[in-house]
Amino acid sequence: MSENPEEVMVMVNHARPDLYKKMIETGICYLRAGDSKGSLLVTPGFERLNYVLLHTNGQNAQLFKLKTRGHFQIWARETLQQYGFSPRSAAYYVVLHFDPMKPITMKQCPDLKEDKYTFAAKIRPLSDFMGIK
Repeated sequence: MSENPEEVMVMVNHARPDLYKKMIETGICYLRAGDSKGSLLVTPGFERLNYVLLHTNGQNAQLFKLKTRGHFQIWARETLQQYGFSPRSAAYYVVLHFDPMKPITMKQCPDLKEDKYTFAAKIRPLSDFMGIK
C-alpha cells in the first residue's frame, strides 16, 4: 500500500466510557508506551498526526484537533495520576494534547468495530473520516 507523504493522520483510540469522558474533559489522550502488552508503536505517519478520534467499542466517535501537529509526550503513570487518571497497564504512556472544546464534525465515520482490533490504537488517514482525498 503506497503512502501519501502529505496525508494528515488521525490517532484512533478506544477508551472505556469513564476514561473517554475524562479524556474529553481534560483534552488529554494517552496510550501505553514501552514493552507492556498493547503498547503503541511509533510508525511512519506519526509525524503527520494532527487529530485524535476517541471512541468506546466503536461507538460515540468524536474527532478533535491536536494542539500541535506530530507532537506527543511520554509521561510516567504518576504524572497521569496527578491529572486525575488511573492508568494500570504500564509505567509510561504516550500523551497527546487536544482541544476538547472544538470537536470536529465528521462527514463520514467508517465502521470502527474490527473484532479484537476495535480496542487497539491505530493511525489512519484523515480522509477516512472527512471524505478528503
